[in-house]
Formats: sequence, structure tokens, C-alpha cells
Amino acid sequence: YGDQGTGADILGEVVHELRMHYPELYACAINQVHDEMGFELPEQYAEAMTDQLGKVMDECANRFLMPYGVPSACTPALGDVWLKD
Repeated sequence: YGDQGTGADILGEVVHELRMHYPELYACAINQVHDEMGFELPEQYAEAMTDQLGKVMDECANRFLMPYGVPSACTPALGDVWLKD
């Protein structure tokens, strides 16, 4: 998909989806850079919440990408600091 604004559109959709349907995840959001987000997750729920975040992000991205046959592949990472792939 050639539109440079798609990442911002997807991220806006993710934030809206989290706010409306996943308030416990929305409350954990602490930072956003380009098309990535950082979260402060409770340690005892971090793995499950990370899995849920990946699913939400893929669902939101696919609303924009799948009409063009491009599936999303979100790769959430869990760690003490925000590391770049």
C-alpha cells in the first residue's frame, strides 16, 4: 500500500480500539513513536496482555491492508526497555 500515512491511520485505529474496547490495555500505553507503541504492563499479566495487544494491532492494521491483500504481522516484544528490531 503506497500511502505514507497508513501507519498513522493504523495507529489511530489501534488507540481508538484500545480506548473503546480494552481500557485495561489503553491505561498501560506510555509512548508512541511512528507506528510503534510502548506499554507499561503489570508483570503478572504481561505475556497475556502482550498477546492481546498483538491481536488488536493486527486486526486494526488488517482493516486498512487486507483490501489490498497485504496481511499485517505485528511482532510485539516484551522487555524491560524498548528495543528496536
